[in-house]
Amino acid sequence: MLGNVIRIQSVDWYGESDSGDLQLKLELDERKVDEDTRSGMRGSFSLWPKRQPLLKNSLSVKVLFQGKLRQMSSVQAPSERDTMLTKRTSPYWLILSLLLTGCLPSSCTRVESRSVSAADSLSRAIAAAMPVDTLVIHSVIETDDLLLHPRTVGFDDAGTLWVSDSRKHLVLSFDESGTLVSNDTLDGSIPYLAGFEDGSVFVYAPVDHTIRVRTADGVWSETALEGLLPEEKALTYVARTEGGFVSKVIGEEFDGYLGVHAEDGSLVRQIPLEGPVWRRAGLIRSHEGVVYSLSGYRPLIDRLDGTRLDSLDLVGFDSPMLARSFQFVRGDADQPPMLTASAAISGDLIFVLNMRPGWLNIDVFDLDGQLRYILTQPDPSFAKEYYPSDIAVRQRGDGGFDVAVTVTEPSPRVDRFTWRPLN
Repeated sequence: MLGNVIRIQSVDWYGESDSGDLQLKLELDERKVDEDTRSGMRGSFSLWPKRQPLLKNSLSVKVLFQGKLRQMSSVQAPSERDTMLTKRTSPYWLILSLLLTGCLPSSCTRVESRSVSAADSLSRAIAAAMPVDTLVIHSVIETDDLLLHPRTVGFDDAGTLWVSDSRKHLVLSFDESGTLVSNDTLDGSIPYLAGFEDGSVFVYAPVDHTIRVRTADGVWSETALEGLLPEEKALTYVARTEGGFVSKVIGEEFDGYLGVHAEDGSLVRQIPLEGPVWRRAGLIRSHEGVVYSLSGYRPLIDRLDGTRLDSLDLVGFDSPMLARSFQFVRGDADQPPMLTASAAISGDLIFVLNMRPGWLNIDVFDLDGQLRYILTQPDPSFAKEYYPSDIAVRQRGDGGFDVAVTVTEPSPRVDRFTWRPLN
């Protein structure tokens, strides 16, 4: 087997064994071979039977991790002429390299670099010196029979909480007590909240690049947004602005742009977005005349102020994934890790969802991108399945803030908190 090329056809994450070892299921032809690692998450393992002819067929590798099926990749088996594996062959070259080196289970260890950029190192030091403040729980909205995948959340001017469910195509509203006020179905729309104005709710439907508007009396209308779209795998986002909309349109082999739209959806101006798709992927927000274009994979935000587009570094943002992010930027990793799912701007503060395994972590920056506060939930505990999807923040008249966070895993819900800065 040594020196042969093996490419993953599929990788599924299932869960750990009772002993804590990583469980692998290797699938070849009609036969299956179950493997246990002896180094936990370091990924050491040996093959049985050891003389299996792996090269002539597609190899399916299934990894058992944390009790949940996760489809990880799908590529074809190579030809017999292939004799070496490069890092770009598969996102999972680290797993495959264990098969190719032929080392013993006791000596195979995956060691990733912990190096970060100079800027990230400075941010890490700033975050380490920042005290952590605790949010106060307001309420939890759990409607298992109603919510399936709560994707976006927002407060309107009256303080009503709105939630969109992208899989059930719902737009919901809740009052202060968490009681359901309205429930609208927009069939096939995959709705994203885009903003609020004068009692109206603006919802973006990426399936047809339209804005759906719900008036205060519950009447819906539709506005089509002008502009070119990628032929496939488009990533599009929209925010309501004063007198119109701003869209972000990006895709592979496509000249991405920010589009400034009039009230009728016509395209007034286009601002080019250069660089790879991953760099620009993320929701957009509008706050006091400035458009904030979020980036989920690096700690920065693009700002469109009038016709000027610049980037705002989030100084003080720390994450366990910064090292892997740095590896990706240098070309030493195949996929960028998600650092933040969303952010919200309220008053003169930017609230950033810092993706941590297990609990809620919100970094609060000023409008210049400097870290001011770190917030967490009461009694944070480690739970790998926890996944927040969006955040909404509303400043109250007394100087405090209402915070709402949509959660998709382990169960769909909306967590509401309150917080008051100490200074």
